[in-house]
Parts: sequence; structure tokens; C-alpha cells
Amino acid sequence: MAGELKVLKILLEEGSLSGIAKVRMANWSGELLSSPREKSEELLEEEDIHRYGVYLLLSDEKAYVGQSRDLARRLGEHLLGKDWWDRAIVLTRIEGEAFDRSDIDYLESVLIEKAEEAGTLDIDNHNRGNPRKVDEFKKAELDSFLGNALFIMSLLGVSVLEKGSRKGRPLIEAPGHPDEEGLRRRRKGDAVKFLKARGVPVDGRKANYAVLSQDGKTFWMNPRIERLEDDWWLLLNDMEEKKVHVLFVPKGSLRKEQFLIRPDKPYYLDIHIEKGTYLERKSGAGLSPYFFRDVDY
Repeated sequence: MAGELKVLKILLEEGSLSGIAKVRMANWSGELLSSPREKSEELLEEEDIHRYGVYLLLSDEKAYVGQSRDLARRLGEHLLGKDWWDRAIVLTRIEGEAFDRSDIDYLESVLIEKAEEAGTLDIDNHNRGNPRKVDEFKKAELDSFLGNALFIMSLLGVSVLEKGSRKGRPLIEAPGHPDEEGLRRRRKGDAVKFLKARGVPVDGRKANYAVLSQDGKTFWMNPRIERLEDDWWLLLNDMEEKKVHVLFVPKGSLRKEQFLIRPDKPYYLDIHIEKGTYLERKSGAGLSPYFFRDVDY
């Protein structure tokens, strides 16, 4: 028997997932927006995210799930509060009755459960969702909504909510040079793979990744303090010069006292590396002795 016919409308603002994607589906009341981190400022200007909804912050290895009655405001806070994610997914309703608080409580809790089962839930996802207060009719409606959203995410290559998570490949990605496209998406996994293919022995488990700020001056990251207790790779994606600056810090070379620590989360360092000099702007610590190699793309 043939599967259910699905008709999708997909708007790729830059012709590929390197920009914001908006996805709608026939007979579905929702809208899914996908944005790489570097396009977050533009995502916050989208009219449809100033409403109730749920969101996911994603990397290749983990997911953070949240909800808000004003998605734009909450996502704006995460631009400052978390540095590891490379894509945001927003789910909201654009047709019929808008979501209410009990709706997004339910959707959030189900997505958190999926990430927990997949072993990819971010350690900062302390909230496990509010109690579910929906009746069986509303539950069936929301499960159907979420089923369509998960189907769309699979088309976008999102796999971190699946058990035995595989590296997803987008099915709707427009063609482009694979190296540059991967790095433009700001995905740490793509950067690690790219560097290994060019002879850099980077260990992705011991690496932090950052993209040049919009003012073209610094690379910002919030690594956990434990990074200093082992060999540490810093991968700095300079999208202006189209190269990755690679730094390697051997175990024991730096101490946490040399850097500023986030006051709200004292297990994270607050690091702003100056382009060209590799000076840590806030503390004055010099990282230039640890320069390893530049790799063009």
C-alpha cells in the first residue's frame, strides 16, 4: 500500500540550508523554521516566532529543547548563553488556534524524552518539561503535529533525536562545494571531518569550534573548564578569509585562573579570541604559541 501523500512547501532563503529554511505542509497547521547559528539575528526578525512554540538547539552530538510564549526573546538569550549549537529549529502554529501553554508543555516534554532516549540531551537541559495537562483528544492532535515536524526534521538531516543517532544528510540541500557548504553551516562535525581529510589529527571530542563574529574581530566560545585538563583543539572558522585557524594546546599548558569564568555558569570559560593575534581579549591571555596550522577551503 502506498504511504500517505505529503505535500511540502519549502523556502530556502539562500538556496540551501546555509540560510534560513521555512517549511510548511499541506493539512498541517504548523511551520518549522531552521536556521544555522550565523543567521540567528535574521531568524529573530521573523514575524512567526513572536508567539508560543517550542525550539531545539542542535549540534551533531546533542540537543537542547525548550519552549516559550515569545520564541524570539528566548532564542536571543541563547545566543549569549550557549556556544556549542550550530542550528536552531523552531516549531510554531500558523493556522487555526494558536498553541497555548499546555500545548507547548506537552510538545516540549515529548521532545525531551526523545533526546533522552537517544542519549543526546544537553547537560544544561535541567528542566524535563512541565506536567502534561492535555486530554486524550488534544494528545492525539499534538502527536500528529509532532509526527509531521519530525518527518520534516529528517528531511533536513536532523538525527540527534533518534536512537542510535546517525549523522543525518539533508535531502533538500541545494548543490554546492561540499567543503565550503559544510563550513558555512557552522557544524563542528563538518569542520572536524574537513580538517582530518587534510591531514590535521584533530580529536573532535577534545575540540571547541567557533566562527568569526559579525564584526570580523573575534572568535567567541564557552568551553567547559575540563577542556584545560586534557589536550585541547581550538578550531576557528574565518569565513572572511575562507580558512580554518587551528590551535592545539597540550594538556597542562593553561590554567583556568588565566581566563574569565562565566558568573552564571561557573563550569564554563568565557573566551573571546582576537583574530590575527590570538589574544584572549577579556583576560589578556596569549594563545599564539599554540597556533598549529591554517587550512584553506
